Amino acid sequence: MAGLHGWTNNSPPARAISLELNREQLSNLTRLTKITPREAEELTFSPWKSHYPPIKNIITDNGSRSDSWLFTGTPRFCPRCLDRGAWKKEWSLPVVFACIEHQIFLHAVCPQCARLSERPWQLLQRPNDHTLHPAQCRQTTSNLAGHKRKSTACGYRLDGAEIPGMEITPALLNFQIGILRRLNPQSTPEESCTYFTDLRLVMALINSTWPHASTLIHADLAKDVDTYIQSETKTRPGPLGSPQRYRILSDPPREARTCAALMQAADALLISEDLSDALPRFIDSPSTERFPRKAWANIFERHRDSCSDKLRAAATPAAHRYRRVRMSGPRAPLRNDYEPQHIPAYLEQKWFNSHFDHITGIRIRALRRTAAVQLVQWVNGGSMGDAAQFLGINHAGVQYAPITDLRYWAGSRRNLAEFETALHELATELRTSSAPRIDYRRRRGILQDWVMPPETWRRISNELPHNRGRAPVLDDRKRQVASVFVWTHVTQGEHLFAPRPLEREQPPDTQRIWALRRNTTWFQMTRPDAYPHFADLRKVLAEYAAKLALSIDNGEATT
Repeated sequence: MAGLHGWTNNSPPARAISLELNREQLSNLTRLTKITPREAEELTFSPWKSHYPPIKNIITDNGSRSDSWLFTGTPRFCPRCLDRGAWKKEWSLPVVFACIEHQIFLHAVCPQCARLSERPWQLLQRPNDHTLHPAQCRQTTSNLAGHKRKSTACGYRLDGAEIPGMEITPALLNFQIGILRRLNPQSTPEESCTYFTDLRLVMALINSTWPHASTLIHADLAKDVDTYIQSETKTRPGPLGSPQRYRILSDPPREARTCAALMQAADALLISEDLSDALPRFIDSPSTERFPRKAWANIFERHRDSCSDKLRAAATPAAHRYRRVRMSGPRAPLRNDYEPQHIPAYLEQKWFNSHFDHITGIRIRALRRTAAVQLVQWVNGGSMGDAAQFLGINHAGVQYAPITDLRYWAGSRRNLAEFETALHELATELRTSSAPRIDYRRRRGILQDWVMPPETWRRISNELPHNRGRAPVLDDRKRQVASVFVWTHVTQGEHLFAPRPLEREQPPDTQRIWALRRNTTWFQMTRPDAYPHFADLRKVLAEYAAKLALSIDNGEATT
């Protein structure tokens, strides 16, 4: 009569009408029942749509998708509340697991049939069965008595049912009161929405990394949680035919005790002061059963924009390693708040000192090289090899192996999370810094096949002070070394990847001799306690490199 039927006039009412009523439905219902429009709206979930994201998302999509954090089949219930004849709409929310008035856990299924709804999309099971009391179980059971009906309802009276194990601890009761307070219209909608999003993300992470969060759960409930987690652990064929275990991550448990325990553990993580340190340990936690983290990383990416800044900052560095944009094709960019041309091929020393100096156990060269490549990959997308090519690094050679370096170094994976946290801090600094930006890519492009002109080399050689002893050799090989030194200062690159056009012009035998002496001469050029000749030479070359870099940035040097 109110027009609240399903797709056709004969179809049963769908749960969608419990979300929000349109203007026509609201008018028909108020005229039929003589209640006010406000009272009619209070019968639906719409008053909570600004505080609870699943409600808002489904309403926005016109009910075209479902969400396990809103409708989980038949709602939980409090037998003592039903004894007074009230089914409460909040019982349909997974975040409501206890009755505040009677201080007991809600119950998920009928104590007699223990069946879940076969048609969870319906607002009411067996809507044409007018013989049932509102407090009777409406789940369908097989009819074994030979009656005319092929099936009957369970019919068990849920009001006043004595169900053991319903007592709730004061801590969980206070936790439930806090959750209900977040649904209150007086609470801030933004804070409530981000909190509930954070809760589902961290709870999914706890599910996937169990039992690493077992210490956060009360001993009386840990066994229930462990039983639930094991029941949700499935086996499927792996890529090579071997069995691979996986878990359902995002759906909240139906049983109220288990759901409450997991939510409280997630809340304990969220309110911890060291979330940025604790969360990567959970994401990268070692396990005898290697459950893939891609599923959780995809869930995080789906809700990344709607979670809190605190969780986003803590989870992004670690979740990025498992992020899968699509099944095939290049990796999509992760950030767009800085420009790749401002990244040198060998991380600037001041950046390294500010963000990576505390990291030990890995060669500084590998750390600075990999950090630069990773920063470029984040904004350009593609592979690390693509980023290395952008930086002018010989990624096809044996000299470039950032992934191998990190794998050997990050055996516990905690250090890897530490590295990426520092990398994100540096990326944030690049976005917010007001210092002038250097276009390192332009410098590399102009000096891509550069060698110091002979007249410049003669002038620099003449400026060197005379030292005692044998006169130093200032031949073309030394000019090539000086050119590489200037190139590394201007481009902030590694000498391994510097151009050597003068060396390529030499006969093959000479090239081999120069190549054999390359590392020895470079060591003499850069050692802290260099001989006087090399110390004087690099001082003059550093001054020349500063002038050359300035002329390139000002557009004066083009070749």
